[in-house]
Amino acid sequence: MFEPGDPQPLVVTARGLPDVAALEAAAPADAEAVGDPLELAKTINRYARIAQALEQEAAEVDPDVFITLQDRDASLLQARLAEEAEAGGREFETVPLPAGGLEVKFEPGLGDVWGWAKSLFDWIDRKKAHPIVRPPSDDFEPLPNSARIGILSDCYGPFSGAHELNVASAELPLIERGAKLLGRTPSDGVGPVIVAGRRVELIVGCVAGTGDVIPEARRLVEEGRAQAIIGPEDPGQGMSFR
Repeated sequence: MFEPGDPQPLVVTARGLPDVAALEAAAPADAEAVGDPLELAKTINRYARIAQALEQEAAEVDPDVFITLQDRDASLLQARLAEEAEAGGREFETVPLPAGGLEVKFEPGLGDVWGWAKSLFDWIDRKKAHPIVRPPSDDFEPLPNSARIGILSDCYGPFSGAHELNVASAELPLIERGAKLLGRTPSDGVGPVIVAGRRVELIVGCVAGTGDVIPEARRLVEEGRAQAIIGPEDPGQGMSFR
């Protein structure tokens, strides 16, 4: 449960999305503005598929519970809405949820629904995404006598409510092997421990959206000297990390 004064995570539910009818009504009508009619139809159908999938999943679980799908478009849409709402986008309002957190709702009357949808998919399909870099071989390099493992967790933002659980899950194997807690909460960290004759440490990197994943992973590797990275939890973030 959230205590008074705790930062409230932003939750993107299916009912907070603009409905498909609003998107269709906002689509440009004149041929010059439409450009390619096929692209217009593809944009509407793509959004409708995401909205319908989230609505179906929410109906099976609970409309007040945050759910996500193993679907790149849906995960990135939810992450993007949360980021835009956190940045103070005028198209969004937040409503307190009974269990805690703030539900993000897009208000069609406050913004350009069609322009928002177009910019959303332009962002998802961005051409400057870093290409996947494959290792030169399938052989594992031996770990040095000491190793640092980095974990990417949402310390803030829409998924921050799971941060302590994420860190605790990563720390548990080390605690079982003798590592000592450094404070009262998992985020206070654990001390190093010897595993299979090697000194192992755990370091944490904070993310809150797909834009944070690559810079924070790079920081863990280049500054924290991490030899392995665990996370992130959100499928959309994982896509950018891959």
